[in-house]
Amino acid sequence: MRTEELDRLLFPMAPGCMWIKKLNEMDVSLEYVTWLNDPEVTQYLECRHQKHTLESTRSYIRNLTPSYMLFGVYLEYEMIGTCSLNAIDRVNGNAYIGLMIGRKDLWGNGYGTKTINLVTDYAFKRLHLHKVSAAVYSVNPASIKAFEKAGFTCSGYLSENNIYNGRYINAALYEKLNRTGEVLN
Repeated sequence: MRTEELDRLLFPMAPGCMWIKKLNEMDVSLEYVTWLNDPEVTQYLECRHQKHTLESTRSYIRNLTPSYMLFGVYLEYEMIGTCSLNAIDRVNGNAYIGLMIGRKDLWGNGYGTKTINLVTDYAFKRLHLHKVSAAVYSVNPASIKAFEKAGFTCSGYLSENNIYNGRYINAALYEKLNRTGEVLN
């Protein structure tokens, strides 16, 4: 395995195992682009507002800033979704998490919660962040359940934060703190 592949591999793969790795433009497949263009998969995601192509998605990944990390979510050898750490603030030790399980046949099986746990573990142990947050559409019970199962707590709401089905809806703000006692500065 090449060094850059080792750098992208964050958790070792084992049969039946879920793992994540940083995405690069070569990881973009037609299946991934199909998920991005599927209204059911993206109904609670901001990426639903535009049409995606292989090239536009590869360009997006190529142009990510250091404050945004995009990961592929894998079940054994197959990518089943993506997740991100974004608005990474290394000075204050916090970031936001987002996720998408693209394989609809796997919904409701705990993969969202497992993904949240993998990314949060990476944020705390590898990036040494103090807090990971998520702004979840208040009309998305599956994500709310996944974040709560992953140990996140609702700290409040962002009033009329997003447009969903032609009306403004609230976003629930979920947070998890790194309780190792480590102070970054």
